[in-house]
Amino acid sequence: QWLLKTCSDLILTMSTVQLTTTIASRPSRAAFTARRAAYAPSVSVRSVSVASSAGRESGAPGDRTWLPKLTKKKPGAVEAWKPPALTLTYFNIQGVGEKVRLALALGGIPFEDERVAPGDWPALKPNTPYGQLPTLTIAGGLPMGQSDAMLRYVGRLASDHNGVPLYPRGSELEIDEAMGLVADLAADWSVPVGVGIVPTKYGYSDTFKGSDEHAEVVRAVREKWMKEKFPVFMRYVAGRVGSDGCIVRQSSLVAATPTIADCALIPILTRLACGAVDHVPADCMAPFPEVTAYMERFNALPAVASYYQQLGGPTKPAPAESK
Repeated sequence: QWLLKTCSDLILTMSTVQLTTTIASRPSRAAFTARRAAYAPSVSVRSVSVASSAGRESGAPGDRTWLPKLTKKKPGAVEAWKPPALTLTYFNIQGVGEKVRLALALGGIPFEDERVAPGDWPALKPNTPYGQLPTLTIAGGLPMGQSDAMLRYVGRLASDHNGVPLYPRGSELEIDEAMGLVADLAADWSVPVGVGIVPTKYGYSDTFKGSDEHAEVVRAVREKWMKEKFPVFMRYVAGRVGSDGCIVRQSSLVAATPTIADCALIPILTRLACGAVDHVPADCMAPFPEVTAYMERFNALPAVASYYQQLGGPTKPAPAESK
């Protein structure tokens, strides 16, 4: 018992000494703050010029002023929202860039519509994130890739800052469900299109393109798709838009308003119905009056009509896209 008590007293004495030493050596709050600042890492972001890849190679600092910043506002102060400077770079076709253009137009967000000529693409390609277009440059920062990411970003800008509910918070599930349907349609249609444009991607030889056999394969594949797959997707679309709705299902008590899902779908429907794609009849939408009426309603929206009026009408598919 004496030995146990002696050990307990010794441990208690050592703990008291250690605690006293720790408290005495603990830095003040000011000293801790200064030390943390001294060891804080510095962060630099590389920018890439659209005209040159020097920025990517040299690691020149980039401008990320478009990122959200925490600012202290005076009580009751209301600041007007100033959109970031946006440049959308894509070819002079609709393609996958048109949905972003439509969202920008509907959202009332000004942007630079940079359209790349085919002859300029080889020099520009190495400066893109993934060797493809479109890209979206925000406030002079890094060019961003992936058109669906751009579409959601623009939709959120319009919803949060301009009062245009293209991608409102709380409705992401319904909108993304519709976006999934559009993505399924685009992926399924890409095979008949791809066989015509890049047959080597589907196992054909380099000399196959342009041959009589190639023309016959394209005809057979596209006619089969139009007969079997096209009606299925159009029935899905017709069932969702009804006689006066949009692609996203809405409550009967809420007026139907376009979202980014409509911006994604309309260019695909326009391309199918334009009459410029081989083996796709210009009147293919005739059996689906709900879809035709839906396209007309969307294109009659003031912001959309104004956008196309400035362009002189919807951009037609380029020859490479049509064949």
